[in-house]
Amino acid sequence: MSRLLCFGDSFTFGHGLSDAAWQNETDAVDEPSKLAYPSLLGRIMDLEVFNAGSPGASNKEIWDTILRTKFTRDDRVCIMWSHTHRTCKINEWPQPVADDSFVWEPRTSGNYNINTIKALGNWMTEDKTAMSYYEHVYEEVDAELTTLLYANHIESYLRPRITNLLHAVIPNSQLNSPKDKPNNHVPEWDTVYRKIFDTTSIYEYCPKTDCGHFGSEAHQKVANLLHARMLHS
Repeated sequence: MSRLLCFGDSFTFGHGLSDAAWQNETDAVDEPSKLAYPSLLGRIMDLEVFNAGSPGASNKEIWDTILRTKFTRDDRVCIMWSHTHRTCKINEWPQPVADDSFVWEPRTSGNYNINTIKALGNWMTEDKTAMSYYEHVYEEVDAELTTLLYANHIESYLRPRITNLLHAVIPNSQLNSPKDKPNNHVPEWDTVYRKIFDTTSIYEYCPKTDCGHFGSEAHQKVANLLHARMLHS
């Protein structure tokens, strides 16, 4: 059976939906929501679904997760890139994936400092390393260019290996606001930016979860639009 593999952060995971809601990290849900757009899109297309959404994931972590995944020629892949300001420290080289059945080793949601990755996010106000990154290292343009590098690398890496590849971006990401930047802010080498599916308008006009993520209606709209794009990609 053909597979649908979806990569992203909490919007892909389905954080806040009825089967994936929690108030804090101590009662975090381990499995992604069956009501999120990956499962909905999988049902529309009659595909086996693997939801590799990881709450709090940076684009660097998403890139790393994809490189640790075994793909087959019939796979369909959707990547919903996260906020560009997030990052992480990777502590281990990706190992070659030999087993065709391997997809993604689930992480405990809310655990942002696992053996191979330490996340650095602006919500981690008690983490000195994270706060030091934002104070001394982070710069908006650098972060956006870095995400474009990740996306373009994955585009060239995955296209020859799979059947379909779609790029999307979470609502209100820095990548979906070209009106605030110079006309030439997209580099000539970029082949992904103009194809990215921006979910901001869906997010703004649909009800949200209590934690500010896509609600059920938004997930359905995202699934429907991704399906239409996948049919023509």
